[in-house]
Amino acid sequence: AHLIGKTINSVLLQDFVDFEIIVVDDGSKDSTEQVVKSFTDPRIQYHKKNNGERGAARNYGAAIAKGLYINFFDSDDLMYPNHLSVARKLIETSNNPEFFHLAYDQKLEDGTIVHQLNNFADSIQKIILFENKLSCKGVFLRKDIASQFPFHEDRVLASSEDWELWIRLISRFRLHYSNEITSSVVNHDQRSLF
Repeated sequence: AHLIGKTINSVLLQDFVDFEIIVVDDGSKDSTEQVVKSFTDPRIQYHKKNNGERGAARNYGAAIAKGLYINFFDSDDLMYPNHLSVARKLIETSNNPEFFHLAYDQKLEDGTIVHQLNNFADSIQKIILFENKLSCKGVFLRKDIASQFPFHEDRVLASSEDWELWIRLISRFRLHYSNEITSSVVNHDQRSLF
């Protein structure tokens, strides 16, 4: 709850404004619902469900999404104002790719940038088999691809369900990418993965 407001605000500040925000509350026990419902923007939807881990929450949101592309953000991720406009430009120049990835950084809660991942090359097609260089917040899936290739929901894969999906996708489709940084993950003491 103490992070989701900043995430939503970062989406609302986009310079490309044709989007929907689907907040899937995966069984939280804090005031997440009140924080989300304090926003009055009609593009925001709130859905609470029983905890099913990240894969289930992402699949739930993808299933109800109306957009042509789906992008997955956690409550501690932030979009820079160019995130969606860079995505739109890549969609247009790459002829509606099945999926693509935008560069991102990692920062501390005080805003200090500690890492940037903006050095993608075509070798990512092979690197991804051995190391997960992609981030959910950086990946955009075309809606039909998200429907055809959902995240596995088995808790055994919790924390690597995204990597497993990227491998399935990269074995079928070319991964398009941009090295322009458009989002950030905030490292904090309650973060489950660093």
